Amino acid sequence: MSDDIQVKMTIMNYDKDRPKAESPVKVEDLTLRDGHQSLFATRGRTEDMIPVAEMMDDVGYWAMEVWGGATFDTMHRCLNEDPWERIRTLKRYVKKTPFSMLLRAQNLVGYRNYADDVAKAFVERTCENGMDIFRTFDALNDYRNFETVVPVIKEYGKEQPPQDVNPRTLQDAAAEQALIKRAKAGLLVEKSDKSAPDKSERARTFNVFVDDDYFEVAVDEVGGSPVVSYVQPMATGMPMPAAAPPAAPAAAVEGTPLSAPMPGMIVKYEKEVSDSVSQGETVVVLEAMKMENALPAPASGTVKSVNFSSGDSVAKDDVLAVIG
Repeated sequence: MSDDIQVKMTIMNYDKDRPKAESPVKVEDLTLRDGHQSLFATRGRTEDMIPVAEMMDDVGYWAMEVWGGATFDTMHRCLNEDPWERIRTLKRYVKKTPFSMLLRAQNLVGYRNYADDVAKAFVERTCENGMDIFRTFDALNDYRNFETVVPVIKEYGKEQPPQDVNPRTLQDAAAEQALIKRAKAGLLVEKSDKSAPDKSERARTFNVFVDDDYFEVAVDEVGGSPVVSYVQPMATGMPMPAAAPPAAPAAAVEGTPLSAPMPGMIVKYEKEVSDSVSQGETVVVLEAMKMENALPAPASGTVKSVNFSSGDSVAKDDVLAVIG
């Protein structure tokens, strides 16, 4: 029997001073990303993760996946959190284990392909905020969708770690506190001695409402960009304009309905009421199943009604528009 097909037993060495394996098994923990994404719709909050972060750091994982996938989207729309702040916050508790994220290639953490400059800037900012490892995939298995983001990841890997994740000394902390103290005292930026320009006859006056107060602001256009000439506080207690009454429900319209093929959210309507449309032409874009879906007109004609607005959630078989 040939040696290369024989089962060979390996003597296990459990000594603490045993030599390192040439190709060790690397274990990555996905609890703080895919764990709650798969079990309860990515509703895990940063404050839920902090109590266990240091204990997980002591386990000795090769990496911890804490970001990407649906976490970015859900933090904005459902949790009222800043996704970038989550990376920086967890980095203060997890000091030994590298961070990993799931990147949807050219889709980044969204549901459509983004422009090259946006994709490059996103990866660069993710690295700057403390991400160490990128697990990158493409929903369509289209290799072209890797061509923009992967070179940026490789290029950044040759650079030094971001300054924000480097250890800080007591002197660094003291300097930061001194800077905060100067900012609170209004001494952070030296005020210019330059006098304000004269208000021209072309200055336009606007009312700016802030909660129950409002301010009268004069805006003078100089060289194309408007600048604030002065801000004059007005008396409080001014009545706010009454809200517009809700629109009456649309009456039934005859024609060919365009129905939602699945539950989702309206991104935008490409056509408005009275617009002409050809069969197969995009009428509305519906976000569903992590993708933006362009829904075509079922028939040629004129758009008789548009039954929803951008941002509205719709159920399957809801009539989104009627073509007559």
